Amino acid sequence: MVHTVELIQSLEQEAVSDIITSLKLTEQEQDQLFSDTKFQSVRRSLNSHDPETGIKKFAIFRRDDNQTGYTAYYASVEIEPLVMIKEKLTVDLFEATPVNVLTLRFRFRAVMSRYFSHESLINLQSWLCRRIDYTFNFRFNNTADKDLFLELTRKTSHYVRKHLKRVSRLALKNQSAAEGNSSVKVIFYDKSKQIEKVYNDIPSSQKQSLLDAADNFIRFEVQCLKGRVLSLRRKNRFSDRCILHYLNEDIAKDVLISEYRNSVGLGDFYSFYWAKKRIEQSSFSPKKKQSLVRLLQLIAQARHVSIAKEQFIKGTKIKRTDITVQGSVTTFKSYLRDFKSLGINPMLIPKERKITHFTNPIVQLLTQS
Repeated sequence: MVHTVELIQSLEQEAVSDIITSLKLTEQEQDQLFSDTKFQSVRRSLNSHDPETGIKKFAIFRRDDNQTGYTAYYASVEIEPLVMIKEKLTVDLFEATPVNVLTLRFRFRAVMSRYFSHESLINLQSWLCRRIDYTFNFRFNNTADKDLFLELTRKTSHYVRKHLKRVSRLALKNQSAAEGNSSVKVIFYDKSKQIEKVYNDIPSSQKQSLLDAADNFIRFEVQCLKGRVLSLRRKNRFSDRCILHYLNEDIAKDVLISEYRNSVGLGDFYSFYWAKKRIEQSSFSPKKKQSLVRLLQLIAQARHVSIAKEQFIKGTKIKRTDITVQGSVTTFKSYLRDFKSLGINPMLIPKERKITHFTNPIVQLLTQS
């Protein structure tokens, strides 16, 4: 369940020389790399003529330590493991089985050997994980269900809303929902629309094949940036950040479920009438039932869980009533836990959808073997 990985390694002088020679860096690029400027990098596209290599980006860069005066050189490469293995573009995802990981190691060596000769550059085990995108494709029976799910994910975020402001390049668009912080980005998007927009440099027949394969599914992607990569190392007690540690299906599933729980929640989606009915049939006290129903009304009115939270804290009147809903952050979180215990996602299905119950597709991931 991996889509993209970004790898990094520090370079010996021989490896630096190999890159300069193999990529035929111009004098201007070499001057840029070795200049007195504190940080410099040279980036190259290695797949411009052959996207099926699976290599998306490559860069060599320099960092200077002002205190010690030491200069270090690094290389980074971004790859799509399954594309590299299959030698063709695909909407499927890399499953980190022992056989697939071994195959990836052989293919990585074969592909990188087209450009470089230094052992550290062509040996996958030499590279550290800088970023890894754990990913899952949620499949739906029809377009209406797919669009409804995407609409609901835009409204269920349990993250602090200020984090949304940090996701500039993953701005909330009609076809996607994005959120996160400095160490992780969580994205839901319509894969077929992304293909339609991005894949313009391939034959039309190949593009159509990808569109057919992506029909009626939403991609759920958790981009683990450096902070999350380091926390995964600590949690799993890895000796280092070697990418081979992170190519692990159990880790992928754990990360995906955890982030889904935080951003969407595991409860099913209901219309207001049926959510209210489930609350009324619960064992909660009459007062608690009334409070939960009123909070559902507030969330429906706010159209976003985090916005409703802010309104709950300051106190907000429910439209067309004389009822004001107000409470503390602790109370709001407690009510969300109550919804969770009843299997209710607090983001209600819009009236215009004319359906009463929508099964949370997280079941597809939970039952993934």
